[in-house]
Amino acid sequence: MKIIFYPEELSNKKSKIKEQIESLKQDHLKIYKQIQKIFDLIDKNDFKVLKDLRERSIYKPLREGMHEFEIPPHGKGGVVRIYFTFHKEKKDTIVILDMELKKKNKADIETAKERKKEYD
Repeated sequence: MKIIFYPEELSNKKSKIKEQIESLKQDHLKIYKQIQKIFDLIDKNDFKVLKDLRERSIYKPLREGMHEFEIPPHGKGGVVRIYFTFHKEKKDTIVILDMELKKKNKADIETAKERKKEYD
């Protein structure tokens, strides 16, 4: 499987999502390393890896073609939620739409939903 980041798929713009993930190195190194490990697993495997991540409560499908990685699953002190969809034509490709470092109870998925509509 392959991972691409919004809006790189739509234009030549650099993805701010990549920058957000990189910024985790400073204050949340452990979470950053977990994200990189998961991205490496996805990059080197096929859809079966998603089943494994789902069993470990890291991956879950949402509604309307949206999906989520929660890293670490149910972590104290903050959880990173990475929202994604599958590429319209290349079904073995994940398009990362948004990410957030969640320290509050409610997740903010609205930006990811807006980007998915633009992507569709």
